[in-house]
Amino acid sequence: MKNTIKLISLSVLFLLVFASCTNKGNDIKETVKTQEQVIEQDVETAIVKTEEQEDVPQAIGGYSELNRRFIDPVYDIHYVIDLRGDVVYDWADKLYKEMSREEVLSLPDLYRAIKAFDVTKEELISVKDPKLTLEIIDALYLEEEEMKKALASDLSLVYDGDVYCYYDIMGLWGDETAEASMNSINNALPDSVKREYASKMKDYLIETAGESYYNKIYKPQLESFSGVVSE
Repeated sequence: MKNTIKLISLSVLFLLVFASCTNKGNDIKETVKTQEQVIEQDVETAIVKTEEQEDVPQAIGGYSELNRRFIDPVYDIHYVIDLRGDVVYDWADKLYKEMSREEVLSLPDLYRAIKAFDVTKEELISVKDPKLTLEIIDALYLEEEEMKKALASDLSLVYDGDVYCYYDIMGLWGDETAEASMNSINNALPDSVKREYASKMKDYLIETAGESYYNKIYKPQLESFSGVVSE
């Protein structure tokens, strides 16, 4: 912010000098006065914009925690690529081009890949990546509904066999289906489930983004979703 103000201050000096050299008498006074008013407004605008930027926290993991339904390790298909080769790339490219957003989000990528290429649990264990724990591997081989519940992100909402991320619930995807999907989810959830989720997310978002940004951005979203207006 200091650098922005310094830059604008130099602009003020330049414009005032320019005005003094090109105008005379009362014209000079009026020109300078006008320039001062305009630049004062510019300075105020720059300060406000800079303060807003400083108030905005770094994106929460690139928002990956908020727009992913499942835990991070089960989005990584390189384990299957290591086991089956580059054909997995071609499979993934073709598959996801044909899918809607909802279809893509509905299952973890790694789960799809191990099913498509018949990767056994023993093979997956053999990759020996500490991020891919035995608990996660075991969950990948459960029945689909149980798998989704076991691998859901802590920031997702799990209800009646379905998993929803924050972006789903708040309609934040920015496409033509987002609002309809949000309304469908909202109608399907009991009020008690909404309030419980809103309370959990409030604690997380305040801790991660700060109370000021929470109040500005996330609080209205959670209150609209849960129907609860908090003080």
